[in-house]
Amino acid sequence: TWTKMAKPPRSNGHAFNINVLSNGSLVVSFSARKPTTGTNFTDSSGVYFYDANTATWNDRSAAGMHYWTKDVIVDPNDATQNTWYCGVYSGWGGTGNNMGGLYKTTNGGTSWIRIFNSGDVRRVARITITTTAGKTESLTTSRALPRPAETLFPSGHTTILPKENEQRGAPKRG
Repeated sequence: TWTKMAKPPRSNGHAFNINVLSNGSLVVSFSARKPTTGTNFTDSSGVYFYDANTATWNDRSAAGMHYWTKDVIVDPNDATQNTWYCGVYSGWGGTGNNMGGLYKTTNGGTSWIRIFNSGDVRRVARITITTTAGKTESLTTSRALPRPAETLFPSGHTTILPKENEQRGAPKRG
């Protein structure tokens, strides 16, 4: 049986990615909304945490995530499930400009740091961390990425940053 949940405060109700934690709580990205007229995105995007114990939504977004949040993942290497990565697109002409990049939290969204937004990589669409042999991560953006690859993820992992159009579609998740 499916039950429609109330949308989180400030969100537009358009869930983009949903992560279910081991205790049944949810980490969800809600993506951008741009009215058909004008260039400004609405302040409705971000990362939200649904607490399964209290049945309430909590906005866990950094200020830069309010306009065009794309992907959010929970690091499978963190047993506490408090390390999350979030991909944010930069807007164009108006709100959300220069806010894109890769964000990371190690405390369940209480605070975030933007760990990657250099050069043209201000539009992070998809993030993948795989714990199988080789521990490979990947990041998909709308533009070419700098070479050599910068280290984005924990040590002991190989970071793969595709060139523009090198990786077709979103990275596969394990």
